[in-house]
Amino acid sequence: MTPAQLYAFAHKAKTLESDELAALTKIPGRTAAGTAALAAVQADIAEIGSAIAAWDHGKPAQFVTILKRYLNDGRPKSAFALAGAGQCG
Repeated sequence: MTPAQLYAFAHKAKTLESDELAALTKIPGRTAAGTAALAAVQADIAEIGSAIAAWDHGKPAQFVTILKRYLNDGRPKSAFALAGAGQCG
């Protein structure tokens, strides 16, 4: 994939994760582990936003570095597994 294709992917991923977070926050009776999992998703969304901002400021190499870090980050998946929702993240 080219950096330009990754940029388009980043926008789609940010929208998808933001929509997922909005839906998950509506679930009542969330446990502390569930709240931690949602915080991990929020961190992911912020990281994607940082990558997009790097691209928008003419820093494609920084964009790729941040996006790779996002793609390889297992924290949300681990946090959801601890919350008993291993299919999320």
